[in-house]
Amino acid sequence: MPKTPFPSLSNGSNRAGISSAPNCVWKYLVSCCVPELLGVAPATVCMVCSVFKKGRCKAGKGNGTAEQGPGCRTRDIFYFNIRDGWGYNHTQLDCSDDCKSWKLIRGNLKVSSFCCADQDFCNKYKGRSQKWKPR
Repeated sequence: MPKTPFPSLSNGSNRAGISSAPNCVWKYLVSCCVPELLGVAPATVCMVCSVFKKGRCKAGKGNGTAEQGPGCRTRDIFYFNIRDGWGYNHTQLDCSDDCKSWKLIRGNLKVSSFCCADQDFCNKYKGRSQKWKPR
């Protein structure tokens, strides 16, 4: 019989009255919740792409891991011209240990950044490119 944190009583249950059979629950709690209680967040795997445009990664495709930081980052890049105003150019996908949502406008360049860490590859096909539809 596998060992549990509580010694079994004669009726097959532990001191808390819980059956000792679901040992996998303890393993789950230790692997999932204890690191967060100790302040160590689990690693998040992110999509990495330096130029994501029209639903595809055009350059720098890969995966990255945010070890303990907030997670996956998506940055939409826009350029300004007099005739059309702000026009979407491309999206950058990566992972960052210091990820914050922000917007930067400097001259004719605008960068809009947002983050996610809820699941692996949470930044896959996010950003302005997601709205692109093929003809």
